[in-house]
Amino acid sequence: YVPIENLLVLDTSDFLVQVLDGKLGLTNTGTVVSEGVAAMRANIARLGWGVTGDGVTIGVISDSFDNNNGYGSDQAGRNLPGPANPDPDQTTPVDVLEDLDGGGSDEGRAMLQLIHDVAPDADLKFATGFNGKYNAASQIEALRLAGCDIIVDDVQYIDEAFYEDDVWAQAVNNSVDAGVPVFTAAGNFGNKSIEQTFTPAAAPFDTFHDWGGGVTGQTLNLDPGFYIISVQWDDDYISLGEGTGAQVDLNAYLGESPDILDFGSNVVNFNKDPMDFLYFLVLNPTTTNLYVERSVGSATGPLKFKYVVFRSGDTAAFDATPALDGSTIVGHANAEKNFTVGAVRYDRVDPTPIPQQSSSDGGTTTGGDVRNKPDAMGPTGGDTTVPIGPDFDGDGQPNFFGTSAAAPHVAAVAAMILEAGTKFGVDLSGTADPSLTVRNLLLETAVDMGDPLKNGAGFVRADLALGAIANPVPNLISLNFEQWLEDNPGFVPGETSF
Repeated sequence: YVPIENLLVLDTSDFLVQVLDGKLGLTNTGTVVSEGVAAMRANIARLGWGVTGDGVTIGVISDSFDNNNGYGSDQAGRNLPGPANPDPDQTTPVDVLEDLDGGGSDEGRAMLQLIHDVAPDADLKFATGFNGKYNAASQIEALRLAGCDIIVDDVQYIDEAFYEDDVWAQAVNNSVDAGVPVFTAAGNFGNKSIEQTFTPAAAPFDTFHDWGGGVTGQTLNLDPGFYIISVQWDDDYISLGEGTGAQVDLNAYLGESPDILDFGSNVVNFNKDPMDFLYFLVLNPTTTNLYVERSVGSATGPLKFKYVVFRSGDTAAFDATPALDGSTIVGHANAEKNFTVGAVRYDRVDPTPIPQQSSSDGGTTTGGDVRNKPDAMGPTGGDTTVPIGPDFDGDGQPNFFGTSAAAPHVAAVAAMILEAGTKFGVDLSGTADPSLTVRNLLLETAVDMGDPLKNGAGFVRADLALGAIANPVPNLISLNFEQWLEDNPGFVPGETSF
């Protein structure tokens, strides 16, 4: 990035074609144990197969790790490993490659707690993903080179490309090709997206899009709060080396009519990336219209455009006509080789798991192909010590909600499977048997929930995944000797076997 005071220096470059404002990343928000452990039957799996993630290293990419100074107490409370942990087998500290310079909610520490709950003997590493999408993409490689066997992240940048694989998506695919799987939070945007083919309205407003039936404005009923909308169109991305960049310039506005526009973004996108952003604050409930304009001088012909609502006020509602009902899994979460994780609240698992309504829907077309995402679902709403959510179950501990919580649960189950492969002599590389991989075990044993573009293969179960490669060892949980004698009076305790 370039400090604001140095922006004029960029004017001297003959190679620079576009400067973007620094987009903030969005997270997908021991003595304390996540309820997600039992929801996935990970506790049963640890007993039955004796696997705890031993010998496996997991790296986490999120906002921050210890900017709020909670790691010390997490060690003392056995909620994370480190030198202050009373357990002599849990004294290896979390290896922090790079933390956020300041701020952050320490959501990364919460994710690491969830992993530690599921796979307590896995080694843990962390790197911030909040220094821009290019830095976040580089953290994938940094964690892999630092020895991670599994990487999991929960960061979303609103300027990640929708229609092509951006730098972060490419980094994910490269990591998987190198043998290190990546698990990513699907996002918490539900179906708050719409995609249409640009259709010119009737003159004199023929530079504006017709939403249907001659209507040039999409009606929005908005509650108070802050909103973020990312608009992109299917054109060349200069940042990805595609041609000379965008040949179409679309602009998005809010207003009363095409000739009375109150607010908007009219950045000139010719020869740049095909994306536009709306940031706005609503003070009182209001009704407005969203207009999409194709600038004069743009290339003509059919053009798909799509917008995703990444923040939708204080109530998270977004009432629109035409209604939003599109895919919101975009960017690196939509990378083909990524393992993208949606969310099920931990107390809505039995008998049939029910997805969180906010869990992002899949089906985004990227690189010309419809991506079948998410891949599977994990539990959300479990306890951590990090105050990033309400104490909704009243047990005195904050609950961690969203797909940001689901992804680390599933990544930790993958660590258990990796250890089991080593322990039981099962080749999980896919070399001998292409179907026998960690990814396939998770997918093929997941509890089916229907609607694959909402739920993927279904809810991940640690016991079912491990049971597909090895038989569990029975554990004697308890023996009620007195009740047994009462039910069998003919037996007399002694030394004679029977």
